[in-house]
Amino acid sequence: MSLSPLVASEPGQDDEAYRAGWSNLSRWIRSGHSWSGHERHCAYQNLGGWREGAGRFADVSFIQGLDLDQDGRAAVPVDWDLDGDQDLWIVSRNEPRLRLMVNQTANSKDFIALRLHGVQANRGAIGARVEVRLEGGARQVLVRSQRAGSGYLAQTGPWLHFGLGAGVIRDVRVLWPGGDWESFGSPARGQFWQLRQGTGQARGWTPPSLPELELNPEPVGRVQNSDSATRLALAIPTPMPKMEVIGLDGTSGEFLGITPGGANGTGRPVLITLWSHTCAPCIGELSDLAAASAVFDEVGLKSVLLCVDPTGEREAVQAALRRTSAAGQAGWVLPGSLAALDALASVAGSRPERLPVPSSFLVDPGGRLQVIYRGRVSPRTVLQDLALIPLDAQIRRLAALPFVGRFLHPAPEENLAWWEGAVRNLGQTTLAANFALGQLDAAVVGEAELHLGFAQARMQEGELSEALRHLERARALNELNPAIWLELGVVYSRQGNPQAAEEALLRALRMEPRSGRANFEWGRILIGRQDAEGVQAQIQRLRSIPGSWADRLSRLWDAARDDLP
Repeated sequence: MSLSPLVASEPGQDDEAYRAGWSNLSRWIRSGHSWSGHERHCAYQNLGGWREGAGRFADVSFIQGLDLDQDGRAAVPVDWDLDGDQDLWIVSRNEPRLRLMVNQTANSKDFIALRLHGVQANRGAIGARVEVRLEGGARQVLVRSQRAGSGYLAQTGPWLHFGLGAGVIRDVRVLWPGGDWESFGSPARGQFWQLRQGTGQARGWTPPSLPELELNPEPVGRVQNSDSATRLALAIPTPMPKMEVIGLDGTSGEFLGITPGGANGTGRPVLITLWSHTCAPCIGELSDLAAASAVFDEVGLKSVLLCVDPTGEREAVQAALRRTSAAGQAGWVLPGSLAALDALASVAGSRPERLPVPSSFLVDPGGRLQVIYRGRVSPRTVLQDLALIPLDAQIRRLAALPFVGRFLHPAPEENLAWWEGAVRNLGQTTLAANFALGQLDAAVVGEAELHLGFAQARMQEGELSEALRHLERARALNELNPAIWLELGVVYSRQGNPQAAEEALLRALRMEPRSGRANFEWGRILIGRQDAEGVQAQIQRLRSIPGSWADRLSRLWDAARDDLP
């Protein structure tokens, strides 16, 4: 995590590292990960010596079974099974959030448990101090306080537990909040006692009989194949990326896709289901969809069944489709499209992890994603969610929530720039390029700008030849756009054509001298020439331009100098 800036940011200063630290921290929290990593829990045993001022402790974490690799927040001792010894509840940031560690030492009478009841003080006696004084001198005093909390978001409960060892109780006294000391005599050891303010007498309490606890020593795992769906309705539907598939007959195909200004729909709602022939819930969902095929046809819903198994398992896949009488268009999803679906679900649900099987996507006729289902979904749920499609943005946002409430602000508009940045952070550069392309308004921009947008998308995908073809078309339509010359310079440079790259970049700089990216790319040309004086001048020029361009060019120059012989 980045350190906080020592001084307030001034114009021209860049807090990129600080902002990136907060962004990564937020992403880490949303994904359910730990803040502090693999810090193991510790338990220490008191070896005595406190009277001489030389107390010593031994690490007994492993022996006690507490050596857990978790991001712990609180450890709460409670006599959960009421057998006279302290059990331990552990609260963690990651899963399992709660863990009960049962103390299975042999039962003994070497304890006393006290519960306070305030009268003039508050009913729970919060703030009271209890002393259990033992025979053998003034220093034989055990002290506990009644508190309202113990650790992060934790509370030990109302009973105060005292371990006595071989000690003999001389008396018990309580300092009540806002009151005086009160003595309760010497209650018997090995029992539970209730102390009511003003009575001066300890009243015995008999624990109820409890059923045997079912202990689970196995770690909690994650279900790979889910037999019930987790439903995530998007309050603001987003365009679906292009789906590249292989049909059962081996032919390649594609459908949907992000286009300038929006999405490429099919004209009817589509339910895309990811499944595997080795997954029992998947087989059950295929059977459910087959039974609902007539209703799907009636409402115009198209079912597309995309298998995630290797194409070499064709016979097993086709056998599963025949066995379930699966209805709809079936085939295999290509890895790139499957990765795009993983990214969409990760961003929408703030869970950067691969989708389970089965998983499904409900897409509207315009090609926008409406609902994501993780796990086996019933056709009834899908049909109910079809009602979300025609609703206006505000009503759909309310209907998408799993709880009742109201919004104080109107529904935001579709934000493809946000999706572009989010999927890029997941390493999905091709999908990010598609969202960048979708931000172009085909009804407003000219043909040259459309070709520029197509070129930028192809550059993100590494298809330089295709990008160059679009850029040359854009240049022929509009030679006065500096962005076209800038992208031409970048493509020429990546293709190993330095002379053409220099000419294009210089032309872009003459049109737009304070373009940060154009100056940065020209600085890279100078680094390639090993022109130290020119690079330093370019770094200084970039210092006057907002952004982190100067620092980036400086780092490249430092790395290049390290590589020089």
